[in-house]
Order: sequence, then C-alpha cells, then structure tokens
Amino acid sequence: MALLLSNTEQLYAQTSKGLLIKGKTISSTIGAEESHRYILNMAQSQFGYLSLMQSGVDVKVTTYDPQGKKMDEFDGPNGDSGPEFVKIISQQKGNYIIELTSLGQHDPQGNYRLTLCIQRPKAVTPTARVDELFSPWDNNTSPGGAVAVVKAGKITYKKGYGLANLEYGIPVTPATPFHIASVSKQFTMFAVMLLAEQGKLSLEDDIRKYLPEVPDFGTKITLRRLANHTSGIRDQVNLMTMAGYNVEDMVNNTHILQLISKQKELNFAPGEEYLYSNTGYTLLAEVVARVSGKSFPAFTKACIFSPLNMSSTFFNDKAETVIPGMAYSYTSTVEGFRKNLLNNANVGSTGLISTVEDLSLWTKNLINPKIGNEVLFKKMTTLDTLSNGKTYGYGLGMGVGDYKGLREISHAGGIAGYKAFITVFPDQDFSVIVLNNAAELDPRLIARQIADIYLEDQFPSQAAAASPREKPALTTTSAGQTQTPFDKTKVDLSIYTGRFFSEELATFYDFKLIDGKLIGQHLRSADFEIKPDKADEFSAGPWLYGQIKFLRNDTGNIAGCTISFNRTRNLHFNKIELPAE
Repeated sequence: MALLLSNTEQLYAQTSKGLLIKGKTISSTIGAEESHRYILNMAQSQFGYLSLMQSGVDVKVTTYDPQGKKMDEFDGPNGDSGPEFVKIISQQKGNYIIELTSLGQHDPQGNYRLTLCIQRPKAVTPTARVDELFSPWDNNTSPGGAVAVVKAGKITYKKGYGLANLEYGIPVTPATPFHIASVSKQFTMFAVMLLAEQGKLSLEDDIRKYLPEVPDFGTKITLRRLANHTSGIRDQVNLMTMAGYNVEDMVNNTHILQLISKQKELNFAPGEEYLYSNTGYTLLAEVVARVSGKSFPAFTKACIFSPLNMSSTFFNDKAETVIPGMAYSYTSTVEGFRKNLLNNANVGSTGLISTVEDLSLWTKNLINPKIGNEVLFKKMTTLDTLSNGKTYGYGLGMGVGDYKGLREISHAGGIAGYKAFITVFPDQDFSVIVLNNAAELDPRLIARQIADIYLEDQFPSQAAAASPREKPALTTTSAGQTQTPFDKTKVDLSIYTGRFFSEELATFYDFKLIDGKLIGQHLRSADFEIKPDKADEFSAGPWLYGQIKFLRNDTGNIAGCTISFNRTRNLHFNKIELPAE
C-alpha cells in the first residue's frame, strides 16, 4: 500500500481509509486541504460504479490504476450538496485507488457518504455498454431518463431508466413525455423557415415589422439575428430573475413580451457578438403566430408534428395542461429527492413536450427530409458570421461543429430538473436522443459517450496538435509602474445603501448595511451579500451572481447603479429618496 501511494499524485493531507466493499456505505468527514483514499480491489475487465453524496463540502473524485497512474476525475455541478457518480473500468487485476479531495481551501469541513453500488464484469455489447452509462439511474427508487439510438432512420436501441414519477412509482419508458427545454428552439426555427419558404417572411426582416411592441433601439434587429443569438437583446430568463420571478411562477409569452417592451438598451449592437438569448426565440414564436394566423402550438402541430407522426409532441402554452404519463422532474439532495415545480408556459425558446421515440422521427427528417428539404436544413446548419467576419458554433436553432473529427449537429436544454440533448451525425446517418428528469444526469456527456460506442470505428485517427499557451498579460501604469492594489477593507459601504428602482423591470432593490456587510434585498428573493471589487464596482452572490456598478452624479453622490447578470448587461437602476422613518 505504501508503495502504491508513493507512485501517485500527492494532494493535500492524505488519509488512507481502507477497502471498499460492494453494498457497504461509508460515512466520513473531510476538511479543507484534505484528501481521503480508498482501495477498490478489481479483477481484470470489471465495471465499478460508486455513489458519493456530499453534504456541506465540494468533493472531487480521482481514480488511479494499480500502477498509480491517474485514470479519471469526477466533479459534477452540484457544489457542496448532492451526488457525484463515479465509474471505473479495470484493464487489469489489482488495487485501484479512489481519492476524494475537498476542493475549497478555506471551506469548513463537511460530510460525505460513499457506496460501492456495482462491481461486475464490464459490458461487451453496445446495448449493455449503454446500460452501464445509465447505471446510477437504472433502478426503481430514483428519477432517471430515456434514450433512443437511431441508425439509418431506424431506432437501434431505446430504453427508459428510473422513475417518471416517484410518488406513484411509474417507470420511465421510451414513450414517456419530457419537457425538452431549449431543444425546442430548432422546431421554432424550422417553423420560421417553413414560412420563409412560402414567401410569407424573410429572415432579413426587422422584428418590429411583426412585433411593433418591441422597442426601437435605434438599430435594425432582423429575424436572423434573433435566431442566431447575435441580436444583442437581453435574455428573458435573466430579466425575470432580477424582476423577482421564480421558476414556480406562471410565465407565458405575454408576460415576456410585456417585459421586453420596457427595455431601453441592448447588450451590444446586432451582429457584433454571439450571446445566447432565449428572448429571440420567444419573439420568433410570436412572429410565426402573427404571420400564420394560428397559435404557435397549432401551427407547429399542423405543419411539423402531425406530418411526421410525432403524436406525443406539442408546444405547451398552458401550464395546467394534463399530460398523460408525463415525467416529473427531481433533484437529488442529502435528505432525498426534491420535486422541481415548473409552471412555465413560455413557448418558442422552450416549452416543447416530447418523447425519445418521437424525436427519433425528427432526427430522421433532418437527414432525409419528409417535410422541409435539404436546402432548408443546410441553411439551418450553416455557421453564422459576425460583423467582423468570424464564425462561432451556432447556425439557426442548432449547434454546429464536430465531435472527434465527425460533423455534429446538436442542441442541449435544461429547465427545473429536466435536461435534454439531441446529437446528430448526418454523414453517418446516426443520432442519439437523451431526455431526463434527474437533474444530476448530464445528457450531453452520456449522448456523446453513446456515440463513442456506436461510432468508435469511424472516428478519424489523428492526434490533435497541442496549442501553445498564451502568456499572461502584465498590468502596469502608463509610466510602467505597478498599480496600487485596491484595498477592499477601506471601502465605506454605508454610502452605497438605499433603494434603487428599475423602470425596465418595474422593481426595486434595497441595499442595507447589516452587521458590517452590504446586503441586497428584494421582496421575492433571498438576501445576498455585495462585495467590493474596485472603486464603485461590486460583485453580488450567491443568489444574483452579478456585477453592480454604482453611478455618481455631478456632486459625487451615488445616484444609481447598473447591474449586469449573465446574459443581461447594464440594466439601469435609479436611487430613489425614501421618506424619513
């Protein structure tokens, strides 16, 4: 054992914790700058799956082979609360090391539970290897997902894993409907393209031709710019979040249009940048409705879903709709699974309900069109160009790129606990659809791992050239002198207190000094701390995760602020005077 540890990476203060036994859960406490090592004895060609539940500490898991060579790292997006799923396949007999490392150097100690759930001979057939990927969710006690593998226009493999509804123990099947979130966008764009093919609109039209309630920002915003996320229009999700909306609130297209109608600025001039914006696709759905004279769900049903026999697929613009067999969405926590409530009735940017079986018909149509045509889909899958002539990885409603040297058309989606990913390899006539109601399941990762299985003999055998690392830039004054560091401890936080109101959001925030900290408060949100970064500029978290820049008037007093949050920039707030208490 000592020899084994000496050959592996030495991280922090290491503690040997002993042998892992299948079915036995180990509970332990781990602190900052500490790592725990476990031994997993494996025969040759075995598959092992381990579940790690974190509580109050963010843990990274690293696996090592019997020679001490690093194999893989596992660090999901759950932070210091929730599960990590660890998979390991042995190439030889021997003792493998499972190393758990606390990521935060200054975090307090936290707890974890580690369980070796599966240890068995590794899968050999493609379908069994797919099942291995879904091991954490292949049971009757947790949410899960569904998969369809499509080759030459036919489903090669389909299966459901876990439960669609935990309350009633209803299993996921390939016919289970899921909310597919932003994967909806390609259908919205296809609807626009059908109208363009009929000569009823042009992608170069100004959005205000159809939606005059969209503000005049002083520059033309075309339907094309909305479709490829280069319009500069602020993202509806960020705006609603700052306005105090929660995911549980009822939100539909009318609410979003009202919010957009109050905006006064863009993030940037159209065509200058790529910045993903859900707003563009909500507006495009409204364009389809007004040009066609039908509701957006009715148009897409008549012109897309019915012709393709996608009988379980529709845009849901009524949150109260009863959907037989619908999967509920869940998040795993230390206390157990939590249901994610979703009342969203927004359609266009999201809102599509579908199944992996139905979506296989769609991917078939992308490669061999039954509706639409090859020219139309070529337009949708051609990389867009910015004003400076540069391209980026998006076309019209679809991500465009390559995976391991093969051309790939794809899109991901996520809302509440639902996640979805569709990937299409048109030259191989191959696609994978993964839909899930377990927030911890990464459908993009699994879909591409499935592609690895089925296309492993078709990937080009070429080594990627290592790109040189950029040299760090040095910051100096014009005279070449080092700038004086900003002393955050000397900032007078009291001058930033007060009430700040946004006309664009019709909402206000209070900034108060509480126990020596500057705290942001909103009627519908949790309090958050605001910390200085430099003069008059602050960062806000953990709820907002934005940047706040305070503005001064001619007398030097704080008169307002701007807030930038993810896909929304420079939202203006005026400081308002409050009556004396």
